[in-house]
Amino acid sequence: MNGFRKHLFPLLFLVLGVALIYSNSLDGSFHFDDLQIKVRPNLHITNLDVRSLKATLYWTPLQKRIYRPLPCLTLGLNYYFGNENPFGYHVVNITIHILCSIVVYVFLHTLLSVPGIRPAFAAKHRHEIAVIATYLFAFHPIQTNVATYIIQRMTSIAALFYILSFTGYITFRIQTLRDRKGSTFRKYLGLSIAIISGFFSFLSKENSAVLPVMILATDYLFFYSLFDEPEKQKLRRIYAVSIFFLLVLLAYAGPKFYFSFLHSYNHRSFSFTERMLTEPRIIFFYLYLLLVPNINLLNLNHDVVISKNIISPPQTIISILVLVFLVFAAYRTKHKYNLLAFVILWYLGNLAIESSVIPLELIFEHRTYLPGVLIFFLISLTIVYICRRLVKHDRLILLTSLLLILYGNGTYLRNFVFRTPLILWSDVAQKSPNLARAHGNLGRHYMENGYHQEAREALEKAVELDPNLVEAMVNLGKLYLRAFGMKEEAMALLKRAQVLTPDSVFGAMSLGIAYLELKDYEKAEHYFGVAVRIGSSYFLPAINGLGVAKIYLGKKDEAIDMFKYGIRLDPTYEDLYINLSKLHYNEKRPLEAVRVLEEYLSINKHPKTAKFLLRVIRRKMELAGLASTRPEVLE
Repeated sequence: MNGFRKHLFPLLFLVLGVALIYSNSLDGSFHFDDLQIKVRPNLHITNLDVRSLKATLYWTPLQKRIYRPLPCLTLGLNYYFGNENPFGYHVVNITIHILCSIVVYVFLHTLLSVPGIRPAFAAKHRHEIAVIATYLFAFHPIQTNVATYIIQRMTSIAALFYILSFTGYITFRIQTLRDRKGSTFRKYLGLSIAIISGFFSFLSKENSAVLPVMILATDYLFFYSLFDEPEKQKLRRIYAVSIFFLLVLLAYAGPKFYFSFLHSYNHRSFSFTERMLTEPRIIFFYLYLLLVPNINLLNLNHDVVISKNIISPPQTIISILVLVFLVFAAYRTKHKYNLLAFVILWYLGNLAIESSVIPLELIFEHRTYLPGVLIFFLISLTIVYICRRLVKHDRLILLTSLLLILYGNGTYLRNFVFRTPLILWSDVAQKSPNLARAHGNLGRHYMENGYHQEAREALEKAVELDPNLVEAMVNLGKLYLRAFGMKEEAMALLKRAQVLTPDSVFGAMSLGIAYLELKDYEKAEHYFGVAVRIGSSYFLPAINGLGVAKIYLGKKDEAIDMFKYGIRLDPTYEDLYINLSKLHYNEKRPLEAVRVLEEYLSINKHPKTAKFLLRVIRRKMELAGLASTRPEVLE
C-alpha cells in the first residue's frame, strides 16, 4: 500500500498542479495554424458515423492524403461537441499534456530500473529523480507552445505515444532479462505496447520516424553489455539486420522524399546550406530556453539571424564544434556513463528531423517538447545529487518547491499572452521587431478589431521588412480599399500579390473580394473562379464569393449550384446557407428559403445568423399570408 501511495500522491498533485497553472488558458482564442480548424471542412463533423470520422483523417475532402490522423480525429470530435468554441479544445489539450506528464513519470521510473544503469546514483534515487523531472516537464512555461497552442496537440499526442512506446520496449527488455527461459505476460504486453504506441505516434506526427533508430541505440546502450558472449553475437546479428532494413528503407524512400521537398527551399528566405549552418545554433538556443525558464525569452515566432557561412555569425562555428564534442562525448561515455550518453542521444536524436535538412521554419519552441524530457531529467538528477551529497537533504524539498513555483508562475503568466491574437502578435512583434510576419499578423488582427491606423502602420512595416510577404500585402490592400479609400494603391498591392503567388489562393481570393467591393462583378467572378480552380476547390470562402459574384451577374442557377457544391463539402459553413436562402427568397421561393435554413439548423448546434434570418423570413411570410413549415425548429 505504501508503494502505491508513493506513486499515487505525486501524480495526483501533478494533475491538480497542471490544471491550476493552465486554468487561465481555457478562454484563450485560436491562433496562427489553428486556422486549420476553421478552413478544413472535413474537420467539421456533424455526425459520429464512420464516414464522418474517417473524413477527418484526410487533408481535405478532395485531397485524399492521410494527414496526422489521430490529432485530426480529436479536432473533429472537438468540433462536433463545441463547434468553434475554444474552451473544449483547451480542455483536451491540457488533458493530453497531463497524460503525457504521467507517461514521462512512468518512462523515467522504468528507465532508471534497468539493471546496470550508470551512474548508479540515478538508479538508487530513481523515485525522487523521476518525480522532480516530471514536475519540471509538466510545469515549464515553454510547454505553453504545446499545451495552450491548440494545433500543437499534434506534438503532444505524438510525444505521448512515442514515450509510451519507449516505456513498453524497456519493460519488454527488462522482463526478458528476468525470464530468459520462457515467456511472461508482462514481457509481451510491453512489446505490444511498444509496437502499437510507436505506430500511433507516427500517425500523429512524422518526426516519430526516428523512433526505431532511437530504440535500437537504446538497446545497445543499456542491454547489450548485460548478456554473455553467445547472446551478444545474436544481438549483433539482430542489430545488423535491423540497420540493413532501415538503410534499405532509407535508400528506397529517402531520395524520393528528399527531392520532393528540396524545391520548397525556393519559397524560403534561406538556402539548404544556410539552414544546416543555422540549426546548430538553434539547437543550443533550445537548450538555453529549457534550462532558463524566463518567459521574456519565449516567443511563438523568433527572429533568427541566418548563418551565411561558418564564421558569420561567429557562434556558428562554436555551435558546430560543441555539437561534435557532445556526439564524441556520448560515444566515449557509452559504457562508463551510459545514462548520460543516452541523454545526449535523446536530445539530439529527437531534434534530428525537424532541425536538419527539411525546409521547415527554422525555429519553433514546440519542437523541444519531446527532446526536453531528458533535459529535465538531467536537471532533476543534478538537484538530487547536490541535495544528497553536498547539502542537507531537507533542502531538496525547498529547492524543488521554489523551482516549481517559478515554473508554474511563468506558465500561468505566459498563458495570458495566448488570450487573444492581438495580445499574442503584439508580444511577438515586440520580441522580434525585425520579423515581417510578426508585424503582418499584428496588422491583420488590428484590422479585424477596427484599429485601422495601427493596422496600417503594422502592415506597412511588414511590407517594408519583406516586400514579398504576400499575406501582409493582401491585408494592406484590403485596408487601403476599405478604410482609407486608396483604390489605386490597394489594387496595385493586390495585383502584385497575385503575380508573386499565382498558385496561391490568397492573391486571387483578395482580388475577387476587392472587385466585388468595387462592383466589378465580372472580374470578381474571374478571380474567385481562379481561387477555386488552382487547387483550393475545398476553400469555402472562395466558393461562397464565386456564388455571390454570379448572383450579381444574373447567373442565379449557377450560383445555386455553387452554393450547393460548397454545402456538400462542408455542411457547417453558414454563409453558404445564408446566401442560398436569400437567393431563393428573392426569387419568390420563400418555402425553399425556409427549407435551406431548416436543413442548416438541423445539423448545426451553434447557429450565428441563420436562426435570426429564418425568423425574418417566416415573419414576412406571415405578413404576406403564406404558409410556413415546421415552426418548432425555432424553439
